[in-house]
Amino acid sequence: MNRTHIENILLQMGVPASIGGFRYIIDAMFFLEQEGTEDLKYTYLYHLIAKKHNSTVARVERAIRHAFSVARTKNADRELVEHYIGFIHKTNASSLKMFYLRLKEDEEKGIQMEEGAPFSKNDRAKTAAEEEKNTLSVKLKKQESQRDEITHLLVFHDREVLREQLREIVEEVIEETMAQPM
Repeated sequence: MNRTHIENILLQMGVPASIGGFRYIIDAMFFLEQEGTEDLKYTYLYHLIAKKHNSTVARVERAIRHAFSVARTKNADRELVEHYIGFIHKTNASSLKMFYLRLKEDEEKGIQMEEGAPFSKNDRAKTAAEEEKNTLSVKLKKQESQRDEITHLLVFHDREVLREQLREIVEEVIEETMAQPM
């Protein structure tokens, strides 16, 4: 497990390096690497970290909880926080375990969080632009298809069928417009 990788992820999630929980989470990842996550009592993990830093179990637990809370509320990078620790299960144990498992996945994939890493803002912007382009392309094709249907109806069918088709299209557009966030 790469210490720099862990530090970069925590910093990108918005956890300041100056708080104790930052160091404790890093140490927890290395202890989890040694001990494994199966049948691990997290109070034992806190005890190991407290012993290393000459602190108490309560202080370690509270500092880790605070660090995760900062990451979730600061929203420096919401997608990264969601990926590594999530927003649903907010206990230290579940957050630490999820963070450890995600780091192991990164390690297996050979991902290193440095300049130009997969979760950099540039990559996310490019991905978002590509997704938007694909979405617009699909909408354009749908509109072209609807235009062709209307043209067909104008030429080959009566106007009542055309009115019904137009009414359906208008309803779809209204629903799509209402569904979009403001």
